[in-house]
Amino acid sequence: LTSGQASLPRYRSATRYRTFAIATNRRPTRDRITPGSAAVGHPADLATAVAFLASHGKSRQFFPSYELSDFEGTDAPLTGLGRRDLFVNTDSVGRLRGVMGLWDQRSFRQTIVSGYTGSLARLRPLYNLTSAVHRRPHLPPPGHALDYAYVATTAVENDDPGVFDALLDTVIADARSRGLPIVLFGCDDRDPLRPLVERRSFLTYTTRVYVVSWDDDTQPGEPAHDRSLPIYLELGCL
Repeated sequence: LTSGQASLPRYRSATRYRTFAIATNRRPTRDRITPGSAAVGHPADLATAVAFLASHGKSRQFFPSYELSDFEGTDAPLTGLGRRDLFVNTDSVGRLRGVMGLWDQRSFRQTIVSGYTGSLARLRPLYNLTSAVHRRPHLPPPGHALDYAYVATTAVENDDPGVFDALLDTVIADARSRGLPIVLFGCDDRDPLRPLVERRSFLTYTTRVYVVSWDDDTQPGEPAHDRSLPIYLELGCL
């Protein structure tokens, strides 16, 4: 990708992107930090949550410009993510401090295990026997789906760790109530909230984010963007 051959656009390495797998049967860890001093629940209306995302998503580079139409209708980009899948953290007077969603895509997108190889194939029965003790999800047999959901549409006022942790606890509990053993959370390696997710994760997958452009006389050099901001990508859309 970075060879610079004439047939390729120019790829510039931007950051590392971490995908964290979190087991929903893990105990909450919010007592390790100062919790958000507010209630967590569903938004009173979808428009309020979308407005908050538009206002506070600006703290992340490339945060999507969401509109109500993105959440509504069978052809919407965020099909399967509605008001009942979003959670908000509010202060004592009802002001929003954070939004986070649980995007369950099993009705239209699945990952099926085709098989296991090597030592994993031999040790899977033993792993499954001990997984409950270690509070990790079972590995399904070949031909079955690997059930998980994505943490989505995340924005927190001033990156407040208590607000973020309270929301993440609620999303994980909601996933557990749906029978989902795993939730996936993705973020820039530089994201200030990354350590709060990392300590919950049993598996981390690291990828590289590139800024891509065609260099020509009208747009020389790298496209304009704020390198000081952590990059936000909607994991469930990748």
